[in-house]
Amino acid sequence: MNDPEKPQSKLSSDLLPVEPSTTPPPAEPPPVMGCVVYLKSTDNGVSGRVVNLPGVTATAANERDLMRAIVKDFKAQVAPIFARGDQPEWVDPLPPREKGERKLFLPVHL
Repeated sequence: MNDPEKPQSKLSSDLLPVEPSTTPPPAEPPPVMGCVVYLKSTDNGVSGRVVNLPGVTATAANERDLMRAIVKDFKAQVAPIFARGDQPEWVDPLPPREKGERKLFLPVHL
């Protein structure tokens, strides 16, 4: 039985060998930013505009295709800015919605 008064020590021969890890360190997570979209129904489907970043608009037959187009354009505009180490010029405060528009928040990973 171990004596609580005596400190215990382990000999190096008692330890299992440890090899250096070959697993790479975890990668930095990609930046995530909020894309605020105002969208509305049209005669041919749906249209949308990103209101917190100027210049990103799209129209499509349905919301899924619209979101795909908006995310693609949003990333194309924002990725080079982040690559330079800068931040986009976010629009704040957001403009008011037009008649028939609804607001959608879309998190986008670069």
